[in-house]
Amino acid sequence: MFEITGNTFFSTYTEAKLALLSELNKSINNNLDHNLNKHIQEWIDHVKLAIDSHTNTVDFCEIPQGILNNLSPTQVNQLHDLIPASLIQKIKESPYSMATTAVLADDHIIRAYEGTLPSMLLSEPTSKMLENVAQVSQKIRLNVNAYIRHGYDYQKVSRKFGHSPSRKKTYNFENVFKNFALHLLHHFPDRVYSGGFTLAEMNDHLISKGLSAISVDATKPDDISIEQAQAMIELGMSALKENSNLERVMYIHFAFGVSTMKVLPLFGAPTHHPIGKFANEVNERYGNIRRFQRRMRDPTERGFQARKFFSDEVIYNSPYYRYEPAKGRSGKLDPNRVTQCYGVLKDQKVISAISENCPGTIIYPKDHDAWTPDTVAQNADPQSIVVKSYVENEAAYISGPSGTFSILTCLQSLLVNPSHIQEQQLYLQSMLAYIVGSGLHSIHEVLGPAEYLTQIIPGYHVDMPNSETKTRAPNFNQFYDQACRNDPELQAKLERAWEQINSIASYIHDAKLNVVNHRKLFLKKLNHYDKDHHDEYIKMLAMLQQIGALKEINFDPFVFAINNGHTKLLEHLATIDHVMTDENAAHLVVYNKVREKGDILRQQGIDDETTPYFTMDYFINPNGQSEIKIRSGFYYDLDKDDSVYHDLRKQKVNILDKLKEISIDEIDANELNFNSSGDFTRIEINPVDLKPKIEQANQTSSTIDLKENNREFSPNVNTEVESELQEEEEEVIIADDLPEYHTDEDDVFDEDSESSEEIHIADNLAEYQSDDESFIDDEEQDVEEKSQAVKSPSEAKPVETSTNPISLPSAKRHLLVFHDITKQQTHVGESISWYQSKEKKENIQNPENSNPEDEHSDHPTKHS
Repeated sequence: MFEITGNTFFSTYTEAKLALLSELNKSINNNLDHNLNKHIQEWIDHVKLAIDSHTNTVDFCEIPQGILNNLSPTQVNQLHDLIPASLIQKIKESPYSMATTAVLADDHIIRAYEGTLPSMLLSEPTSKMLENVAQVSQKIRLNVNAYIRHGYDYQKVSRKFGHSPSRKKTYNFENVFKNFALHLLHHFPDRVYSGGFTLAEMNDHLISKGLSAISVDATKPDDISIEQAQAMIELGMSALKENSNLERVMYIHFAFGVSTMKVLPLFGAPTHHPIGKFANEVNERYGNIRRFQRRMRDPTERGFQARKFFSDEVIYNSPYYRYEPAKGRSGKLDPNRVTQCYGVLKDQKVISAISENCPGTIIYPKDHDAWTPDTVAQNADPQSIVVKSYVENEAAYISGPSGTFSILTCLQSLLVNPSHIQEQQLYLQSMLAYIVGSGLHSIHEVLGPAEYLTQIIPGYHVDMPNSETKTRAPNFNQFYDQACRNDPELQAKLERAWEQINSIASYIHDAKLNVVNHRKLFLKKLNHYDKDHHDEYIKMLAMLQQIGALKEINFDPFVFAINNGHTKLLEHLATIDHVMTDENAAHLVVYNKVREKGDILRQQGIDDETTPYFTMDYFINPNGQSEIKIRSGFYYDLDKDDSVYHDLRKQKVNILDKLKEISIDEIDANELNFNSSGDFTRIEINPVDLKPKIEQANQTSSTIDLKENNREFSPNVNTEVESELQEEEEEVIIADDLPEYHTDEDDVFDEDSESSEEIHIADNLAEYQSDDESFIDDEEQDVEEKSQAVKSPSEAKPVETSTNPISLPSAKRHLLVFHDITKQQTHVGESISWYQSKEKKENIQNPENSNPEDEHSDHPTKHS
């Protein structure tokens, strides 16, 4: 919610929809008219569909046309009377476009809505979900038990399954199973995972078997004996056989997939024809499923490549995952942040408040071991296109497309080889429960890659992130509808989830846990006018003007439109009486006089075509005076291109002559300087205070010329706005009665920066060593270099000059106009803005993919 002039407004459509849903639920519970209740329920279903499909309009607050067609005028009035008119008005007038990417990424209500159903399914899976995961568990147990019984000897295991392996080499996989045993611990190696075995319960089991306990420092195969590993694995296999704890079962599946699936020759998969994307890829690469499964049983490098191709090449190394190097994450993931809470709510104080005031919610399980989820330990990058593609549709962003999904879906494909899409969807249902329920990713970060890369949710909306156009809103209802047909038991859980979501949203709204300080947010939004969304911007301005918020935040849209050359916006504002004040009219007169003089300058050769070193902008300065700003607009290297510097000096005289020719003679020749210090050059031109001033302009001109100029304007914001935008976002204001809670979101660790280099399986796998640390360092450095490459000049740190800035007379010191020229080797006349937009576009369109062997799961270890 936003608080403006003492009133609160909805900041997201999701929040507004849930507020209306709450009122409709109250009405249906209090109303005794059976026929009317039927129509209220239809409206409730309509609002739920709007939430699940992320529609960003206010149509949901109107009675659906299908209902109106079946109602008499009296019934329509009855239905309208059930909902407070003030709520409908508030829904329609709320400034939804004000919420910034940063605010949307951490929104409590959006996150609570996304986390509720997956958390419930993780705690209380349906019987069909357990039956489905048992298929994968059975194949894992089949392979694991065969290797343990035959001393981890590949040849013996292969013969046990009826195959005749080559006798040229022998292969022993003891170290692979030691690694798998260590992965069963939820603390391995430096991050805690939900569902893993604690060191205490694992050591209790070892001691009961007459074996010594293992140390918390045991992270490598050599740190444990094969007897200890075997006992640890037996405990894991018992949990799979029992098949009662979905959280633990899914973690064991993940631990096997991340540590063992790609390295170990696998047996026992059905040979029937596969389906979907997996079938297409298998047929294209290997001809048919039998050839592929022969390769799966191969202990050499060829087998390794076969077992990993679907998870790595098809899914994780696809452009969908590699669109941005960091997948939208900001900084590193902090392994020291832990939680005991299911779901994807980030603020622990809010979670505690909800758990105490909303009985029956399952976001706060008691006596549950703490773990490190991305939702509390990872931050979003507000500038990321991936992040924006999620939050602009009010879908939660947690840490980008799920690497855990790529591991688990590959595991099912290799071991079970599903023959029906319903099998894939049921396993996806369990993946969603574990990955979202334990706080690793959001719903769309699981469903998006599932449909985009494996096509198992027909009709689900998912697009590649795009800097030019908005992606389609994800329609969760498409997955839920198909899931409920596969699993009728799911429908009842879905209804219970809606009850919990309603309870949580109502409490957040009533306690004002979602209220944010609007001032900085509004200034940011208002100073980023987008001509492609002109109508939306005008609507927002009108609403803020109506409630007096423009004056409250000290924003003048008219001066902003002039300063930034937004002609279409200027034309609109000029027709609005309450905006077009006498002062604004005078501003416009002076602005047009300045523009006339600029036109003369361009006609005489001072422009970016005939004189590529300089461009001009016109604006109103903070003192209400119209000015011309002349600046350079290109890169060059002073040491290697002296001719450019000499050309600049020659242009100095030319510019002064041109200015005098059009009666701008108040610049002293000594005030136009070229200061350099080796790798930095700055051009400083004193701004011109054009005469006559506003009063004189009114006397000499009564015409407002809104003729559009065919040129680009450089954005200029006033000093107050600029300082506001440089500060950080205001933190969410929590109700006063809640306990103090502080977080440190700067020191975090990137859990997805890991790699699995191409390996050559040796006779004894003890030779294989993990080298995660070096890869993590390289990828982080690569991400940092890419981020630096696309920084704008305003973000670059200023370089001090060796020459003191010119001293301006106090009467003329209205605004110091200068432009930094960074040391670069480019052609003369190459525009800075063009160069950087080109560079950024190339980085986006051609992301530098990591090595095809780079590992990709959300687990930070190397998958040996």
